[in-house]
Amino acid sequence: MIVVGNLFAAFLAIRAVGYFIKDEWGKMITLAVGAVFVGAIIWAPDAVQGFLTGVWGKVSGTA
Repeated sequence: MIVVGNLFAAFLAIRAVGYFIKDEWGKMITLAVGAVFVGAIIWAPDAVQGFLTGVWGKVSGTA
């Protein structure tokens, strides 16, 4: 899974450089925000699961 995460990061870096060169700032920021979420799920799945479980517990009133 880590190999897939590293390939994903390399792909996103290439896309981000392309957006930077074209001055497409909105797309670059959206890509960065999405990359943070997907990267967190790939590299720290237990922490993300704990966070989302806690958030859902507060939203649903079970926490």
